Amino acid sequence: MGGVAAAALAGVTLLPQTGWLVRQQVQAVFTGPVSLAGLETVNQRALERQEAEAAAHPANFPLQMALATRRNTSKSTAGTVNERKLAALQTLKADYPDQPSLLAAILRTLSQDTVNLSGRHDQYELQPPTEGAPKEKPVVPIPPAALAVWEDAAQTGARLDPGNAFFPLMQAIGLFARHKDAEALAQIKLAGTLPRYNDYGRDEATGGWDLLEAGQGGRAATLQRMSISAATLLPHDAVIRAAARLTTVQAMHLEQAGNTEEGFAVRQALLRCGARMRTDSTWIIGNLVGNTIAGIAEARPGGAPAIPRSVKYNARAALRFKNYEAYLTQINHPEEIAWMEHENDANKEVRSIANVGLSRGPSSIWNLVALMALWGGGVALLGNMLWMVLFGAIASRLRRTASIRNGEPLPRPVAWGLGLSVVPVGLVGAQTLSGGVDCDIAVRLVAAAALAVLVATPCFLRRGRQSQPTSIASIRQSAALMIATVAGMTLLLGLLLWTSGSIGGYASTLNWIIGIKPGESDPNGTIMRLLSLGLLTGLPLLTMITLAIRSRFRRVPVSVGVVRGLARVSLPLAALLSLGYVVVVGVTSVREAEARTALTATVQHEGRACARFVGRPWPGFAP
Repeated sequence: MGGVAAAALAGVTLLPQTGWLVRQQVQAVFTGPVSLAGLETVNQRALERQEAEAAAHPANFPLQMALATRRNTSKSTAGTVNERKLAALQTLKADYPDQPSLLAAILRTLSQDTVNLSGRHDQYELQPPTEGAPKEKPVVPIPPAALAVWEDAAQTGARLDPGNAFFPLMQAIGLFARHKDAEALAQIKLAGTLPRYNDYGRDEATGGWDLLEAGQGGRAATLQRMSISAATLLPHDAVIRAAARLTTVQAMHLEQAGNTEEGFAVRQALLRCGARMRTDSTWIIGNLVGNTIAGIAEARPGGAPAIPRSVKYNARAALRFKNYEAYLTQINHPEEIAWMEHENDANKEVRSIANVGLSRGPSSIWNLVALMALWGGGVALLGNMLWMVLFGAIASRLRRTASIRNGEPLPRPVAWGLGLSVVPVGLVGAQTLSGGVDCDIAVRLVAAAALAVLVATPCFLRRGRQSQPTSIASIRQSAALMIATVAGMTLLLGLLLWTSGSIGGYASTLNWIIGIKPGESDPNGTIMRLLSLGLLTGLPLLTMITLAIRSRFRRVPVSVGVVRGLARVSLPLAALLSLGYVVVVGVTSVREAEARTALTATVQHEGRACARFVGRPWPGFAP
């Protein structure tokens, strides 16, 4: 059985499809607490590999952008996270002056907390009078320098990527912020004529993937890649919604002033912009924002009263659409009704595809949990196997001592040492369960215990007993045995803590992906530490407890029964664990390949990936 298990382990380690997975899980067991979030921390060696990869591929702009952000967004750098990220992006302009993706990244970063339209309270005129703009929050003025950077990026992006509706929309936002409404409407009308929409958000995800794999020197787990794509922020969508509200308000004012045709043209352009986002946006949230823009553009046609919020959402949307169709007939534009009906059906289909695809598709929470469970299960099997081998090796060595061969109980100094070891074990365990052990402290703890073991362990190897228990030599030997026992238990505790954080790392990654903050559900809390420790060491500890109980029933000293039993059963149990691990690695490898393919398709276009999963076509743009 041992030979079969060893051969199977060697096979999955050497095969390219599974070898990378085995190496990552072994690393997870031996490097202590890990997180699959990928780019949260990086060591110097990984940074050197990333820089070498970037130097070798200067044409890979997403990689260059991810590396520049990594270099310049550390906590030691002055400024907020967004300020540091913006500065990092600005450093790339000299080397990539004609890269629209860089300009889009600058605009997305500025949208986060700098450039917005919160100061334009007239956008809330579409709401009923009792539901106007919130007044309780003070409006933070937009710094002129930030607005200048915004306008430069939007104008340059429109010049470099003339068929992309994203950049004229960004120009309109800057113009609305300056209260240049007529010029902003001109940009909205231009955007409505362009053939595509691309905010380049996917480059941030793919660049992070390339950087992560360059730092690791190999393939990254899907959970790692997914944590990076999930961290891609889309703050510009909220600013676009605000611009859509202002655009519709301006169209309503034109209609109220008697300029019906111009108001219709503005609404029509905004509807086309929403349809482009609904069709082309990379992320499903962008597609749904396109749906929202369509609903905004239909609001209060000709200055009609706003629909009360008391009307339920679906009924309100249907009533708004019906009112706008009637308005089109009233102003002699019935030809637009067919397009509107197509777009209304497309919007409903997008919501349906999103609901089904996101809840049951490859990127659904249940598939993520299943993948995390496979990774955690593999690490648990690997940890139990390694601990079983270690305990079995120690037991095989101790079985050859005179006291175990003769069936004698533990020497009194060793028993006292085990009792005293409760103190460091209890202190460190309490600290771990309350807040965790710092990595440096754990390293020093293990190093000190290892040194004590090396110094005092030779006393374990002495055979027989001292003829004069009260002699100085006997006292020294007893003290050395006690020290060695305490140090050995401390070393064992340190090793357990060192290897017990891996599964917590997978849980923290899953929380990161689904948006749970550490304060809301801390995967490194008491329950997760206990669970991780139990999963990684459960079988060896359960085996020792069983052997101890069996020894008591057989009236054999516990130490003798546990040592002899472990020496006999450790190898068969380790072999069984190895075979189970091989099976789990094979299943995980298949699921990893499927999830990686699905994730790649999602980052290319999340909506179309969901549509393929549910077996329905993605609604296209109607000219």
